[in-house]
Amino acid sequence: MKEMISEIDCIKVNGDDRKKKRETVANEAEMQLIVNEKLVTNFLYSPGLDEQLVVGYLLSSSMISNIKDIKRIDLGLEVANVLISEREEKESLA
Repeated sequence: MKEMISEIDCIKVNGDDRKKKRETVANEAEMQLIVNEKLVTNFLYSPGLDEQLVVGYLLSSSMISNIKDIKRIDLGLEVANVLISEREEKESLA
């Protein structure tokens, strides 16, 4: 899994003053969401809670009504493959 934060070297500017400094920054990741072999959306997000992001998206977009409607979630580096029940698929992807 990709880290949520990293440290970078930068130059901090304050008026005419410039200083080299290490700063902590948030990382971004990309993920494709594939539901029952169909591309549903792409996410650009801060990594770390990937499964919660997927489940939350499915619930808030009414693709599922309950977490029990999810048969399987396979999280890859840049893709989440989800299998949901057929009943839920027909109603939400129509």
